[in-house]
Amino acid sequence: MKLQELITPALIQLQVSLYSREAAIQAGADLLHAAGAHPTAGVTAEAIEANLARFGPYFVIAPGVAMPHAASPSEVLTAGVSVITLAAPVHFGHERNDPVRLVLTLAAPDQASHLAALGQLAQRLSRSGVVDQVIAATTKETVLNILTEEN
Repeated sequence: MKLQELITPALIQLQVSLYSREAAIQAGADLLHAAGAHPTAGVTAEAIEANLARFGPYFVIAPGVAMPHAASPSEVLTAGVSVITLAAPVHFGHERNDPVRLVLTLAAPDQASHLAALGQLAQRLSRSGVVDQVIAATTKETVLNILTEEN
């Protein structure tokens, strides 16, 4: 599945004022739920929070970037990635990569699509300037273009 199929305008919110990692995780899950990727936003957020409690903030994958996700394929209806840029940085508890300004929450119906989406996102975000461009974006269309352009 390509990023163009995973990220839609309905899954993007820009410059959101959230003040805790829990609120950021819930906001990402809420977007996925509203778009029909998951039947219950609370279950997604709870699964992510459980992973966070068990493994720590492993999903803060780069400076300023969190990619919350949890294995719950039986409850995911369709794959999707919500994208939230934060108006102010939020601490997730990661020693090196805090604070976070970009939260990409992933839902996937199976392990193969989960790993494929993680890989595509990581590859895209590792390109020079991409994270800063997404954080600075003022329109959903700009975010879509940055994250999904082919090259």
